[in-house]
Amino acid sequence: MVPLLVPRPKKNKTEIEQHESDIECYLEILANVIEELVSSQTTANRAATRAAIALYNDRITLIKERNDIDDDLNIELRLQALEWEREKALEIIDQTDISPLVGYRYLSRIEQTERLLRRGQRQKTLARVHDLNVRLRTLLRRGVHSLIRELPDSVTPNMVEEQRQLQLQCVNYVISRTEQLIADNNTSTEDATDVLLEYQRIRTSLLEQRPSLTTAFKLADSIDDIRRRALQLELEQIQSMYEEERISREMARHLRENVALMQLDLEDHI
Repeated sequence: MVPLLVPRPKKNKTEIEQHESDIECYLEILANVIEELVSSQTTANRAATRAAIALYNDRITLIKERNDIDDDLNIELRLQALEWEREKALEIIDQTDISPLVGYRYLSRIEQTERLLRRGQRQKTLARVHDLNVRLRTLLRRGVHSLIRELPDSVTPNMVEEQRQLQLQCVNYVISRTEQLIADNNTSTEDATDVLLEYQRIRTSLLEQRPSLTTAFKLADSIDDIRRRALQLELEQIQSMYEEERISREMARHLRENVALMQLDLEDHI
């Protein structure tokens, strides 16, 4: 009669399920905060917002590691970003008088990156055919002879600047498309923000100028302001999840305590 009186396995299973549900909701809370930060991003606060988003992505990664949650790289999304780059590059090559060698080299870089991502996938052969077609289209657009005349030894500072401007325009295009993807909730927020942050870092490096000490302090203050707002958004998400009975009372209390500690740490930050 003991097994009938002590149905412990059922209780344990319920606890495990509750824990998994709480963790899933916690990840959703952090993803929702990221979406809010992305949607409220402006030119003035872009750098500070990017830093705050990076902190939330780090927290998501840590939670997944501690709970043995697989975090596979979203190859298809990164391939889509490269396709957006190529799309914009071809448009610029068509509409502006840039060096054929600059355009050819940029498309070659996209091709090499794409090949690395596709390695081991069944689409590899198809990708090579596609890339070859794109490169041939570039040659036909500008003329084989004009490209051959611009050998590597003839690369000029103007061509280097053309390359930078071409990449900057393509990167800005990918960023805008990725932000739209996040706003439309058409993909994983974490995956999309990873791609977004990656391209924003590239844009920063293309525009980089050594900041003054005053600028550095202003950026730090701006990051703290964004973090304060993010933590408040997180508290609102926790309360909403609790009211909808999607997380347990214990989990809600634990998450609020975590936010309170981060708020104290932020206020004590010098």
